[in-house]
Amino acid sequence: MIIPVRFEGNAPGVRNQGGNLSKNKEKLSVRALPKDLPDYI
Repeated sequence: MIIPVRFEGNAPGVRNQGGNLSKNKEKLSVRALPKDLPDYI
């Protein structure tokens, strides 16, 4: 199953030290029972 990745908030290194956050993945492949799958990670 493919689950979308959701980024929330700001990483401390970006917020406090002017760093960059690279978001390379928008979806992840996961294995679990259907009842245990989240809507997003």
